[in-house]
Amino acid sequence: MKQIALIPSSGLYLNHYYCDDATARRFADVFRETWLKIPMADRRAMVKDWRDCKAEKVSTGINEATRATLAKMFYPSISIDSYIQDQDARDEMPLGCFFSKYGRAIQFWQPAVEIMPDDVLSNLIAHELGHAYLKATGEADEINAESIDGKGTVFFNGDKVKWEEFRVLEVMEDWGFDDDVISAWCAIHRGRLPEIEAELEEPAKLAA
Repeated sequence: MKQIALIPSSGLYLNHYYCDDATARRFADVFRETWLKIPMADRRAMVKDWRDCKAEKVSTGINEATRATLAKMFYPSISIDSYIQDQDARDEMPLGCFFSKYGRAIQFWQPAVEIMPDDVLSNLIAHELGHAYLKATGEADEINAESIDGKGTVFFNGDKVKWEEFRVLEVMEDWGFDDDVISAWCAIHRGRLPEIEAELEEPAKLAA
């Protein structure tokens, strides 16, 4: 595993496994640009939540150097992966591209990252950070507690709606991003991704 600093002052690092260094560096550059577009108060809320998680996870009975290393391994876990082993996550993700577990473990699918232009990737990163923000403010937990499936699904005007996803779109809009950019790109490039994944997933499976 390789690691690149995203926003080290906030404890944000990118873990990447099989993608080339150039792709990882491009992702890091886009992430930083995206992060800085988010209002400072919202960034601080996410960082506080992530640090609270780390404080719960990292033992105090070890030396400081080891603690610093372990701290980077916990929340948030941000990674680019060529193969996503969680089948449920793959099924739920648009095109199997990415997922966020309560905004604290964010996995980006390498085939998509490699061919996404910067503006689409920026909106994708903002979408996942939107989940992180809702988790940090407690709204995600409230939505899931009130949902019919524990995963944010609610009845709205007689229809089942992924309410957290709806709220993420609103958060993105407040931040100046547009989820439609992602949807438009996915609609055009849907057919290319399985072929790229097939080229990448075998070595990842062997290493798993």
